[in-house]
Amino acid sequence: MAQYEFNENKFSENRLLNLFSGEKAPPSLRTKIVTVMKNNALIATPKTLLTTSVPGILSALAFAVLLLGAGFAAGRTQKTQPPVEKSIEKPQFALLVKADDIPPADPSQQFREYSAWINDLKKERWTGGEALHGKAWRLRADKGKVETVEHTLKPSPDELSGYFLYEADNAEEALKIAQTCPHLKYAGTLELREIFK
Repeated sequence: MAQYEFNENKFSENRLLNLFSGEKAPPSLRTKIVTVMKNNALIATPKTLLTTSVPGILSALAFAVLLLGAGFAAGRTQKTQPPVEKSIEKPQFALLVKADDIPPADPSQQFREYSAWINDLKKERWTGGEALHGKAWRLRADKGKVETVEHTLKPSPDELSGYFLYEADNAEEALKIAQTCPHLKYAGTLELREIFK
C-alpha cells in the first residue's frame, strides 16, 4: 500500500475512507474503519459548535436574544421616510401616421430623422409606437356574419402606416411635439388623438 501523509486539513473523512475501503464497502466496515482512524488520530473528529448540555443551550439562547436586540435597536434608529406620493399621470396621446408621405431619394435619410426624433421622445415622453406592415385585414359584421377582406396599403391620407404614443401635459403641448415629427417634412399627414383613460 502506498504511503500517504494524513493531514486533517487536506482529507475529509469520506475521502480517506474511500481511499482505504473503496466506494462499495459495507456500512459496518466503513464504521469500523472510521473509528480506528479516529482513535489513531489519522482523521480529526469534528467539534460541535454548541453542545447539547445546559450551558450550550443557554449560550445559544443568549446569542439569539443578542441578535434580536441588535436588530430591534437598528430598526428603531433608522429614520422612517414619508410615503412617496404617486405622481399624477400625464395624458397620453397617439400620433397616427398616414401613408401619404413622399419619401426622399435616400430612404436611410428619413430613417435617421425618425430615429433621432424618437430618441428625443424616449428621454421623457415616449410610451410606444411602431411602423405597420402594408398588408391589412378589414373586418365587418353584416347580418350576424363577419366578413374579412384582405387589404393592401395604398398611398393615401386615409391609410394608417404607423403610430407613436407619448405623454404631454396637455393637448397644446402634444400638438407642439407632433409638429416636430419628420413625417411632415415629407408632405405626410398626421392625426393626433388623446388616449381615453
